[in-house]
Amino acid sequence: QRQMCIRDREQYELLKKIDAGANGIVLLAKHRLSETCYAIKGLSKAGMKKMFVGSREQTAEVQLLWQCVETKCPHILPIVEMDMEGDTCYIVTKFLAGGNLYEMMAKQPNKLVPELMARKLFKQLALGLEGLKRRLIIHRDIKPLNILLGDQTSDANVYIADFGIAALLRDEEDTRELKIGTSGFQAPEVIQKKPYSFPCDVWS
Repeated sequence: QRQMCIRDREQYELLKKIDAGANGIVLLAKHRLSETCYAIKGLSKAGMKKMFVGSREQTAEVQLLWQCVETKCPHILPIVEMDMEGDTCYIVTKFLAGGNLYEMMAKQPNKLVPELMARKLFKQLALGLEGLKRRLIIHRDIKPLNILLGDQTSDANVYIADFGIAALLRDEEDTRELKIGTSGFQAPEVIQKKPYSFPCDVWS
């Protein structure tokens, strides 16, 4: 059930900037009535057009996140609401206080994640990718920065985030060929501009 509407701007207190990229900015905000913290991501239409090929994918991030929420896809960043204002699309998501996997790994002794923690993180990430495959979604940018942790404890759950360059396939035989993603995490078939599908996320 959707708990609030982003159109009620006066109900939010903007606290600080969490992240910023070439296509948008993420702000930490507190709902004045519930005092619950959320992350609000603003994406410009111009930025969205640069990120996607073909009009079918221009609003992919919003559509895919809603699809994951409505079908209860596990370990995907929960979206709460979205809205368009002028040339900007605003996406409200649950705020996860644990930061991202990259930051967590950097804090570990010798940057090595303990085996028991790594096993849990790997299992949850695999469940998230399995859920995306069932919904015919390829993320195309799986990397530690896009894997968020629910809290800062050693027992935190992980969530796949940032669907800005994700793609929705027609069926399990469908593929993509666009070279996209982050260098160092791209599967060989993506780098070589060969047809690719769900396995590219597993490789990443």
